[in-house]
Amino acid sequence: MFAGRRLLTSVLMVVCLLPGMALAQLSYTNTLTANLPDNPGGLAVAVFDRSGKPDLAVIHGTTLSLFFNQGAGKFGTAIDTPLTAGSVSVDMLAADVNHDGNVDLVIAQSQPQQIVVLLGRSNGTFQLPLTFALVNPPLGIALGDVNNDGNVDLAVRECPVNSTNCDIAVYLGQGTGAFTPTTVLPASGANTDRGRNLAVTDFNRDGKLDIATSGLGGSSASPTAHFTVYLGNGDGTFRQLGNVGVPMTIPAESVAGPPDLVAGDFNNDATDDIGVDTGSICGGSACGHSTMHIFTSNGGGGFTARSSFPSANNEDAGGWIAADLNNNLNIDLVRISQELRTGNLQTWSNNGSATFTSIGNNIGSSAAFAEVRDLDLDGRHDLIQNANGLGESDVIVGINHNGTPNCAPPPSNTLQAKLCTPGTTTSSTTFTVRASGNSPLGIKRLELWVDGTKRAQVADDQLLRNITLTAGSHRITIVAVDKYIGIAKTTRLVSVK
Repeated sequence: MFAGRRLLTSVLMVVCLLPGMALAQLSYTNTLTANLPDNPGGLAVAVFDRSGKPDLAVIHGTTLSLFFNQGAGKFGTAIDTPLTAGSVSVDMLAADVNHDGNVDLVIAQSQPQQIVVLLGRSNGTFQLPLTFALVNPPLGIALGDVNNDGNVDLAVRECPVNSTNCDIAVYLGQGTGAFTPTTVLPASGANTDRGRNLAVTDFNRDGKLDIATSGLGGSSASPTAHFTVYLGNGDGTFRQLGNVGVPMTIPAESVAGPPDLVAGDFNNDATDDIGVDTGSICGGSACGHSTMHIFTSNGGGGFTARSSFPSANNEDAGGWIAADLNNNLNIDLVRISQELRTGNLQTWSNNGSATFTSIGNNIGSSAAFAEVRDLDLDGRHDLIQNANGLGESDVIVGINHNGTPNCAPPPSNTLQAKLCTPGTTTSSTTFTVRASGNSPLGIKRLELWVDGTKRAQVADDQLLRNITLTAGSHRITIVAVDKYIGIAKTTRLVSVK
């Protein structure tokens, strides 16, 4: 998910995202277009009513609206919860922060400067909000269990106004909805009102969550870009690796814009890699540009520049989503611009080795927030957007029709793993394993185990592997790892012939 910088019109998006919209080789069908009053302040996709189908939570102005999934990607009318009058929200994430089985919401607000926690009741309503003040204005948030105590923790990217002394503040979850400040990590870089630019995941395969962010350095005459990874110690503290430089070319009379970071497994080694979008803008004229740079992880905390491609003309870095868009089980990239003049949705297909080919541009868009999630449980990832309007929020759902499904997932009411193939017998010693997983919040990883030994894993909610076993009886297990906390598994005894 990402947050945009500018509150610009999305009239073009509403017009273009009609049923049957297409992105070159990609196609989607709209099942929801809702126009809500006031500017967007957040978007979260999760199961809020334990129905087994992902719902939508949308902030527009000082109102939180829930849209419940009625099946087939269709949604009911909004159920509204008022937020504090005069508040301005900049980001929102869903998680079960108090272990009651209900999905809660964590909201970052710049006015007042605070975090708001709404504890869910599973019926579209929430308990009275819990709040705690922040030291600096928040730009984006991320969640994860950074100290391995079974509670969801919080990372906040903060930047003082008109300052380059940004930081990442880490707050440890208490398992009740409360968070306690613990660590502040320096994250130098120009201030920006861009949202997330923050990733919490395991970059070095040690089972401990790490943090990454990108920043703009140097002087206005000679700007530089970089990203920084903070390796987790597993106790809520981190050790900072040196900044990794990211190429940046600034045309004459242009001004460097802050870079934007996205994490995803781009080379299918089950370890998240990093993409950093750099770019520049010109005051009022169409002379900006941006370029995406892909860095692959070596699994030990190091990164290697792998590929790059032009990402936009006439604008600087934008927001990004990493997800499989065309159902080939490679993690692709989608960029949604917030520029009125040049804004459009752009997609790049991953060939499986962290190099990307442009699929195409389709729609005039000034989306503020977006998510990718399988809403109709057909094994394809659908696209949800909360777009900027002229003082309104445009909530748009596009149901994915691309590619052949691998393994339709189980319902998302609880954390579950599913094994589609093989059945209880095979006709050959070489066969295909197809599996999936689901949970109220989504799946971080799937693992394939054979007779107690891990044979493969993927950083996605769909798994496909060809394996060869000796003839006889074998125990095949699929483990689904939740986005934040917990695992589930399913096991099948298979007679291999």
